Order: sequence, then structure tokens, then C-alpha cells
Amino acid sequence: MAYFRSTKGSIISDYFKVGKDIGTIPAGEIVDLALYEDHLELTAYHTKDTVELSYEKITDVFLGKTNEIIEVNKSPIGRALVGGMLFGNIGAIVGACSANGKTKAVDVNKYLIISYISDGQEKFIQLIDTRKYKAKNIYQKLKKLCNISDKIREPKKSTIITIILRV
Repeated sequence: MAYFRSTKGSIISDYFKVGKDIGTIPAGEIVDLALYEDHLELTAYHTKDTVELSYEKITDVFLGKTNEIIEVNKSPIGRALVGGMLFGNIGAIVGACSANGKTKAVDVNKYLIISYISDGQEKFIQLIDTRKYKAKNIYQKLKKLCNISDKIREPKKSTIITIILRV
């Protein structure tokens, strides 16, 4: 299901953020990814541009995540509330004053990457899970619709050569 509506006729749909340009849809755009019986469809939220891809062209689907350590400002209000609850007025003042500086937090980004063949070349679609928990359902359903097994496959020699040449 999408945020405000379901995509009619689809098996499952949800919103993602585009990681790299996909045809006329630019990176950073929010898209509705809808899975149908024989194809998937990406529809840009703002421009309504649509990209369709048949399951026959899809070679692999990957679900991954990255952990990024970020610095965030400490909250003087939160510290004042906790200090006030524990030690009264003096605790609130000390708590608010202790909020100088920054603290570190971990930001987790989940990615759904769809590899496919177009014009004889291997290409991919990179989508970022904006809600950080919906990509798994789409990933599992897409693998099933494309008949992609979960067994570990050896990379093709052309893939290994491409990786070496890019380094």
C-alpha cells in the first residue's frame, strides 16, 4: 500500500526515493513502486512520469543497508525535563546547561537495488526505503515474481572484469 492510495490492480505497492536517475525520473524523486503480475511500474510522485520494467528483463534483486554515524545536537529541553524530574529545579537548570555540544547517532538507510538487462547492457535501479521497513516485503514479492532464487550464485566473469576495471 502507498501512503495515500493503493495502486489499482497491483499486487503490492509502496513509496521509495530514487537513488540514481531512472529515465526521466531524477535522483531524489519519490516514486510509487507497484508490482503487477507481469511487470513493475515506477511512477514519480510529483511529475507522474512512469517507467515500466517487465520481470523477464530483471536479473537480480538486492536488499541492503548502510549504517552512517552522524552527529546531532543534544536537546536542552529533554535534558532539562529529565533533570527536573530527578532533582527538581536545580536539576532542570543543570540538565539544560549540560546540553552543550553534539552526540553521535547511527542512521540506517535501506536500499533496494534491481538489476536488469536493457539494450544488451546490464543496468540497475537504486531505490531508498524512506520508511526503513517496507523494502523487505517488496523485495520478497519481487524475487518470487521474477523467479529469482535465494541461493548464492557465483558472479559472472564479465562482472568480475568490470569490477577490476573500475578500480
